[in-house]
Order: sequence, then C-alpha cells, then structure tokens
Amino acid sequence: MICSLFVKYVPDYFGKAMKILLLSLTLFLSISSCSQESASSGTSSSETPVAEVAAIEAPLVFPGLAERLPDNTTAFFSITDFDKIRTVGQSGFLGRTWSQSKMQRFFAEATVANQEAWMEIQDQLSSEGLGKEFLKWSTYDLISGGYAHGERPFFIVEFVLHSEKSAQQLFEYFSKMEARGEFGDDFHVALNGSALHFSRGEMVETGASLTSLESFRADWRINQNASAPVMVWLNVLEAASQQQPGLDPAIVGLSSLHAFSGWSESGASTAEFSMRFLKAAKPEWVDYFGVANPDLLKYIPSNAETAIVGNFQVAKLFRDHFLENETELEGIDLETLFSGLGSNYWGWSRSKGMTPTGFLAFEVSNFETVNPEFEKMMRYVLAHPSNIDKVSAMPLIRAKRLKLRVKDENGKMVDRAGPAYFSYIGLSDSIPQMGGMKITLEPTIALHPDGWFLLGWDVAGVKKALREKIKPLNRNILSHDDAEDFFASIPKGANLALWENWQPQFKQLLGLAQMGMGVLTATAKNAGGAGGFGDDLPFDLANIPNLQILVAEMRPAHTTVVVEPTRLRVRYESNFALADIPFFAGFLIGAAPLGIQIVEDSTGQTIPIFSSKSSELEF
Repeated sequence: MICSLFVKYVPDYFGKAMKILLLSLTLFLSISSCSQESASSGTSSSETPVAEVAAIEAPLVFPGLAERLPDNTTAFFSITDFDKIRTVGQSGFLGRTWSQSKMQRFFAEATVANQEAWMEIQDQLSSEGLGKEFLKWSTYDLISGGYAHGERPFFIVEFVLHSEKSAQQLFEYFSKMEARGEFGDDFHVALNGSALHFSRGEMVETGASLTSLESFRADWRINQNASAPVMVWLNVLEAASQQQPGLDPAIVGLSSLHAFSGWSESGASTAEFSMRFLKAAKPEWVDYFGVANPDLLKYIPSNAETAIVGNFQVAKLFRDHFLENETELEGIDLETLFSGLGSNYWGWSRSKGMTPTGFLAFEVSNFETVNPEFEKMMRYVLAHPSNIDKVSAMPLIRAKRLKLRVKDENGKMVDRAGPAYFSYIGLSDSIPQMGGMKITLEPTIALHPDGWFLLGWDVAGVKKALREKIKPLNRNILSHDDAEDFFASIPKGANLALWENWQPQFKQLLGLAQMGMGVLTATAKNAGGAGGFGDDLPFDLANIPNLQILVAEMRPAHTTVVVEPTRLRVRYESNFALADIPFFAGFLIGAAPLGIQIVEDSTGQTIPIFSSKSSELEF
C-alpha cells in the first residue's frame, strides 16, 4: 500500500510529525488519483460559488476535529467535500486542459500505465486484507487536523470514513504498523466510531475548545457561507504567545490568519486569504489603506495585459516612519517632497518580446513644488557610495533628461529640457537569455508634469509616457470584456483591484519551448543506443501536441484587497488555487509507480524509481 511505502522510507530526520503529515496526505492523494478515473465532467448548476456572502445567523456546523481541539491549538485545516474536489475540479482549468483530445493522445500510454499501476495497488490492498473501496471518494467524508507547539506540542489528523466497518479495517491495518514500531514510540493510531486518528503528542485539556474562540468562529462562518471545501486557519496570537510567553498582544496586532479555496460558478479556481485584527490593538499599518478610485482605470490602455488600481497613503507612511523629527536632508525639503505624494495609484504592463513594459503611477499634488526636491533627492542618491557597483566601480543608476521638441513663442520648433528620469542599469546583465532573446529590464522612475510619479519596467515605456499627456483614454482597459466585468464587480470600498491576462506571455514562453521540442525528441530517441529511452517514456513522442493548447483554456486572474474594520482580506480567482492541489497531485501520485527508467546513476545505467513487481521502493 502506498501509505506504508512513504512512511517506511521517510528518513527520521524529517521528524515524526512530518511522517504523520506525509502519511495523511499520501492516503488522501491516493484517493484523489484513483477517483479521477470515474469522475464525471461538468459543474452542477447548484454549486455554490466560493465568495463571501452576507453573514447570516445560521447554525455553525464545525468540521471534523474542530470542536474537540483545545483553544490553544495553533493551526487547523480541513477538507470537507471530496465530491466537489472531484467533480468541480475537473471543470476547472486543469481538468479542461487535460480533457483535450490532443493531450489525451499524447499521454495515452501514461494513462494506460497509470491505470495498470492502480490495479497493482488494488491487488496489494487485497493481499493486506483491504478492499479497493479505500481508493474511492465515497469511502471518505472529510479530513481535518490540528497542531500546537510549545512546552507540550501535539499533532493530530482525523480521517472520517463513510462507515464504521471501513474505519475499523483501516484501524487494524495501521495498528499493526504501529505495533511494529514503523511510526515511532510517540505515534498513536486511534479509532472513534468512523473517525480514524493519527497523532503525535497528547492534547492538553484547557477547558475550552477551539470553537469557543471568537476569531475562529468568525472565520469559519465565512468559510461555511462560501461552501469552500479546503480551509486552513492559524491562531497568530497563540503562536506568538507560545513562541514568546508574556508577549504583549498589542505588538502582535493580529488574532488569526485564514485561507480557504474552491471554485466559482463559472468553474474558475478561487482562494481567499484574510488576517483578522485584534479589537483592542489593530495594527497601525491598516490606516494606510484607502479606497481605490475606479475612474483611474480609464488611463490604462486597452492592450494592457495587467491592470491595477489602488489606494495607499504613501505620504503618511513616510511622515510616520521616515521623517520623524527630520524635515531636511542635504538641502532637501523632505516635508515638501513627501507631502506632495497622494494616495491613489494605477498601473499597467504588457510584454514586449521578452521584456515587460508599462508602469505604476502614483498621484502627485503639486509638480512644480515637488519636482525640484525630487531632483535634489536623486542627485543625492547618485552621489552616494551605494550607487556604485563594488565590482565594476560603475554607477548602478543612470540619470538623463528628456529632450522635448516644442514650439516657442514665435511658433518655431526648438529643443527644450524636459523631465528627468533615472534608470537602474545593474539588473539586465544578470538576467540570462532565453532562446537567444535577451531580456532587458531597467526599472525607471520619473515625475510626470501632469502630476504622476512613474515607476516603470523599462526606460522606453517611461520616456514615451513623459512625451505624452496622461489623460483618460477613449479606448481603455474597460473595452476588454473580462476586465470590464471584473472591475464592475469589485467589492465596495476595495483597496486594490488587479486584473492579469497571462495568456499572451505564456504563449510567448511556450513558443520558445516549442522550438526546443524537436531537439528534445531527437535526444530522447537516440539516448542510450538503439531505440534510446524515448521508447520507455510514458508518452508518445510522435504525438507531441502544440504547446499552445496549454493556454487555450487559460482565463485572466482577478485579485481584490478589501480592508474592513476587523480584517484585511485578499480574494483571488484564476486558473489554479489551493483546492486544485489534491486534484492535480492525485494524478502525480498515481503516476509515481509507473516503473519509468529514466534516472541515471554515475555509471550511466538507468535505474528504476519504482519496481512494478514489488511493493517496495528501490534505490
């Protein structure tokens, strides 16, 4: 059985707790892989999207161990809906990509080998008194686990099976392993009805459960309303207190971290992360976040591949932490410099060959007043020793001034000195070429006369912006249907909204990869003599698909940040999220024992990473 293989060969230096974790994950991933064979495609119309809905006073139904863990539990996780992971996961990006006919033809041999490997695993189960039902989703209801560190640490994982009979069978199997000492002296297997427990250490009774904590209850209600199948929770205050007893909660400022993941109604993978503040000691930095201005999206061109709009009080940050009692530096009026910085910002980027172009723009209230102090500051930086590369003795920052061709008072075209710009030139040479194409990356800053501080990816993009007026565009990013829909749906009071269309960039990268596929194919077929090891690969080299099919199903990513009175939350929606990991890893676990001999030792001889005729790993 795969579980016993992993446990037996995990070295002791990983620690007993890690062995338990690997055991639990391996069992779960084994289930996920086998279940994919019979999984149906498509998403039920009744699926609840992973999105926070209005809080309702519905009874809280806590998962698994939650009500039995003490209130000093540091971390908790749960996977509550295997069927959703199976069915909805297949309708996501990974499932849609895998189901394409070209992908199926390419991996036809691997699929057959995968199925054969799982038949062998089923035979192993039978020889050990276990039926193949232990490799089916329907056998399990949920997984949950908890961990605490400190003077008396403990770690526990619970598998809840669909029937007590099945749980009893697994308990007897792992009890024999425990009796043989394969898990260590401090490892325990226990059975409670249909719940199978793997634990290290002993939970200390505190008189209160994890579910009595206000922060856990609040976070779980959000998770419950979202119907998300995967959840992770961290008691920040408890973890900090165990690490440093007597720590002032005001220093921590946070009570918990919470993450959950699932899928939207459209099949997009979603995840949400939040940090909850202590009521009596909210972190100071929370006050720096303001409300984004969606009108600034009109400044972003329609061909942008990423677009962002947000609000952050930069001036307040500098005043609070950098200025202190100093308002002047080497003749620079710092108060004037930083007071001109506004809080609104917007930005965009686009791939230009292998080089990104675009910039972030932060509002500046008074260009005529701020710009002289800005240039003084940059002259100070240029003259500072830190601007010199210690190896080459060359400057790392290059300063230039834009030359503008304008009409004078007589209508004659003349050259005038324009805004200054400053580029960091010590980065591009350290970036390797890809496919013969050099990546040029020179971060550049400048003050635009229209009242914007520009932070760009490249010199050319910033220079172009300086030569033009920055104004709302008739054809802007909102002309992209997906971007328009996303920005129209961002929560009220959002601090940040980020839209990312990764498809064009991935197309470029995959195009370069496709160029090398011919070389790879020839190498694989000729390596090792006649026939090469290409014939032993788990895919058909003659059916290598165009790699562009990997991006055919790719959708733009959506990210929002919202700062609320009690927490900061980040929501992400795209092609891959936390809930997809079991779906994806399940296939990898199933592919592990294929017996592919592609690993070479020092003599050049291929060695098997797994013997298909044995239940033991070979080294």
